[in-house]
Amino acid sequence: MSRITPPELDLLHDMIFGGNDSPMFTELSERLGLFYDIDSSTERYNNIGVMHFTYELRSSRLYEALDRTVELLRSFKQKEPSEERCMRIGYVEGADVLLDDPHELAFTLAYENHIGGLSYSGLEERKRAYSCVSAGRLLDVAREVLRAENATVIVFGKRTAIDVGKIKEIVNKL
Repeated sequence: MSRITPPELDLLHDMIFGGNDSPMFTELSERLGLFYDIDSSTERYNNIGVMHFTYELRSSRLYEALDRTVELLRSFKQKEPSEERCMRIGYVEGADVLLDDPHELAFTLAYENHIGGLSYSGLEERKRAYSCVSAGRLLDVAREVLRAENATVIVFGKRTAIDVGKIKEIVNKL
């Protein structure tokens, strides 16, 4: 987290997983029918950040899903995203909805300032931090984060039916 800011990690996460029109959801669920839903989140602290996601599928489609997941993640490292895909709206234009929920606003600013070590003086400063993240910077962040050496894959299933070597081979394409 010393090389990537919280807004950069949040925006990368949302570009990949945000909403029902996210590339991961539309490709893996809607187009290929590999699973019903994908669950994802980020965790950010001063010294570490984690982006994780989970989905459940039939064991017979494990390697297909993993291969397509890696292909999609690689695509985020290949070209600068369009401005529309930078996913700033919820953090910038739509951030004022936090003013309608004082508990959420207090939690968000307290968490980011006290636990996350940020120093936002208020919502406007937080909005500026997200609006300043360029599409080019998001490409750099994707290249930094989405690498095989940063990946951990956990598979629940019958141990003897899981080919760990094949999983490593697929993930190493990242």
